[in-house]
Amino acid sequence: MKEKLLIAICINDKTTRNNKIKILGLTEGNEYQVKESIYPNHYELKNDLGENQTYFTDRFKIVEG
Repeated sequence: MKEKLLIAICINDKTTRNNKIKILGLTEGNEYQVKESIYPNHYELKNDLGENQTYFTDRFKIVEG
C-alpha cells in the first residue's frame, strides 16, 4: 500500500513550555510534505535541516491531501 502524503503548513513552531523558543527544524508558515506516523497524533516529515522527524499534528494545518 502506498503511503498517503499530505501538504501541511506549520502553524506553531514554538515549544509548549516557552513560546519564545523555536523548535529545531520547523519554520512557521512553511509548507511541508507530511505523512501519518506510527505514533498517534504525529506526522513524519523531512524538516528544514533535511532530517526525517516526527512532530505533533497540532503544529500543522493540512492544505492539500
